[in-house]
Amino acid sequence: MSSYVCQVGSLAKRDAFEDYLQAYAQAAPLIAKIGEGHLAGLDALGRCEYFYFKGDLLTAENFARQAILQARGSRQYETENRGLFFLLRIAIHAGNFPWIEELFRQLKAQLDIGDYQNRYVLYDIECAWFCAQTGDLAPVAYWLRSNSEAYEMNDMYRPLEILVRAKCFYAEKRYRAALSVLENDGSRNGLGSFLLGRLEKTLLEAGCRLRLGDHRAALEKLGEAREIGGGYGLDTPFVELGEDMRFLASLVLNDARVAGSAPGSAGEPGPGKILWDSEWLESVRKRAAAYGKMAAGAAAHGPAAADFRKSGEIPLRRQEKAVLSALSQGLTREEIARRERLSLSAVKELIKSIYQKLGAVNRADAVRIAFTLGILKKVRH
Repeated sequence: MSSYVCQVGSLAKRDAFEDYLQAYAQAAPLIAKIGEGHLAGLDALGRCEYFYFKGDLLTAENFARQAILQARGSRQYETENRGLFFLLRIAIHAGNFPWIEELFRQLKAQLDIGDYQNRYVLYDIECAWFCAQTGDLAPVAYWLRSNSEAYEMNDMYRPLEILVRAKCFYAEKRYRAALSVLENDGSRNGLGSFLLGRLEKTLLEAGCRLRLGDHRAALEKLGEAREIGGGYGLDTPFVELGEDMRFLASLVLNDARVAGSAPGSAGEPGPGKILWDSEWLESVRKRAAAYGKMAAGAAAHGPAAADFRKSGEIPLRRQEKAVLSALSQGLTREEIARRERLSLSAVKELIKSIYQKLGAVNRADAVRIAFTLGILKKVRH
């Protein structure tokens, strides 16, 4: 296994994924039989990846579970690991925070498997991917946040490492560093050699250009990404760009010179412009906005969440504890602002942070969770 299960090249024909998966479906059972379980579950995992990138998350989830079940029965640890990783990505879309914590517990449990050779590097990479998507980079391993550090165990994970390292820089607002990482990946089997890798790389470049204020270059990269993935219906990487995708889609929709018209209509794009489908843009914009909110809420449920839940030691700041105590007393936001000498907007942000850290959906839920974990009792004493 390498960074992508579907090792379809970046210049593949339209039906390449279906051909690849069909060939794998025919070969995998024979390989597993001859090799005493070797590659068991990998064909299901390939289908999981394909449907995930297409945005059919329910089908992807079903194939991920199938892959994990087959892999566990044959000690195919990497296939199981990647299946758990796709379920983790699906859980972010669903906003299912308890599920995220459970998946991290299962990923951590793999670290105790002595004959799973690459467990630590993959765990580091997958944790860093989650943290970069959700905005909390504290748990990210040092070697993935550094320009100079690299993990030399296995070159097959290099493309995934490149992508995740760039995502971490992007999340840290080190946009030029992220672009440098992506642009210097010139190896023959690098990130851009996979169609899925080229798509994710190009979209991340679009996000970086947007954040650097170069809207023209950002839209050019967005158009390039659409040309890469459009023929295959690969929508999920666009959605995973979150708020930046929402902003980019709005730029296109609000600029007639760039947007053009939907395919099949009388309108024609300008020179060098992609002919955008406004319905697709509007759909992706809405899904990206929803994903951004789910990802922000997932931040407090990542690698360290299970440990915090066990001990009740939710990492609340002093002001968050004071606001939580006030919420339990029934005070309104305005009353809390006056009592704590804070602006109303500051109180709202503190409440939002409390909800995220506790995994709460409203005031009553936050108070209930805090009493259950003993946090409010600690605040009052």
